[in-house]
Amino acid sequence: MQSLAGALAAVTMAAAGVAARAVDVQFAAQVTRRLGLAAAIPVLWMIIQLLPMPLPQLSHTIWINSNEALGTKAGVISASRRWLSSSPTSS
Repeated sequence: MQSLAGALAAVTMAAAGVAARAVDVQFAAQVTRRLGLAAAIPVLWMIIQLLPMPLPQLSHTIWINSNEALGTKAGVISASRRWLSSSPTSS
């Protein structure tokens, strides 16, 4: 049912795009440009919060929790073969 709704929405948007006048397309481009800048601000803030930072005020709580759980300062993420294997004794 969701794929049918998605297909219907895509066909409707394509039909509206084909039938749109040049003035309408220019207006939509102007509005979208302004909204794109506004949407980029929260995205950048989320990226900043995910990075391990020395300032605890800007740090995301997952880094604080990982530091406590691992007993080290988290700053590098790595996946070694030892951690990816099914048994912890194999290397």
